[in-house]
Amino acid sequence: MSFLSRVRFGRSRETESLLRRVSTLQRALTECVDRCAHFKREMVAVVAVIMLVLGFAIGVYREPIRDFTVGLAQAVGLAKKVPTVVDPQAAFEKGDYAAALRLARPLAAEGDVGAQSVLGRLYHGGYAVPQDFKEAARWLRSAADRGDARAQLHLGVMFSEGQGVPQDYVQAAEWYRRAADQGEPHAQYNLGIFYATGEAGQVDNVSAYMWLSLASAQFPVSDARRRTAVTSRDLIAKQMTHNQIAEAQRRTREWETR
Repeated sequence: MSFLSRVRFGRSRETESLLRRVSTLQRALTECVDRCAHFKREMVAVVAVIMLVLGFAIGVYREPIRDFTVGLAQAVGLAKKVPTVVDPQAAFEKGDYAAALRLARPLAAEGDVGAQSVLGRLYHGGYAVPQDFKEAARWLRSAADRGDARAQLHLGVMFSEGQGVPQDYVQAAEWYRRAADQGEPHAQYNLGIFYATGEAGQVDNVSAYMWLSLASAQFPVSDARRRTAVTSRDLIAKQMTHNQIAEAQRRTREWETR
């Protein structure tokens, strides 16, 4: 849209004349943008300065001129464009699930592990798409098999709850362990609870204490799950002997320094 179509009626002849010249200059500069690779950066910088001065000269019309000048500067590399989110994981973490879905789908189809993990989590939570556990399990399994810790965690949850896959605590524990071994704190916490309750076999308080200790260290201080992990570990410690606690602490240190 030209400047002439953006301003009010009732202008003076002088203003009309000036705006016509501005509009002509704008068209010329728009054409220049397409050819700016043949100009030196210093030449384009001079044009940008002229446009800014002209903007101040005509008062209320300086904003559209400024916007055009910034666009010109961005086109030739004199100013940086505002970065856009192009990573599906970054979009997911920001809560922009529509963007995460749009970015993840084509990448997941091409075999990108991170995108498959994001797509699986979107289907699992029903974010930007109808909740579909079977579709979630398909994408999560593909990413989990290739080592994505977040996918392994969520696949463990699905086996634990029987969501899109048969309920299987042994399988859940196995996926939690794979994610926990990579330092995923939520998986470490879930694995600790599994050992404490014996859901994947016999109760093992030493292993439970170890994984809960690791989870409490991995969760950020501001995360409420950190306090939950500490509380759970301390409750389990009340059922343990001093030797068992010492062994659990030794295993914790060994894992941390591996």
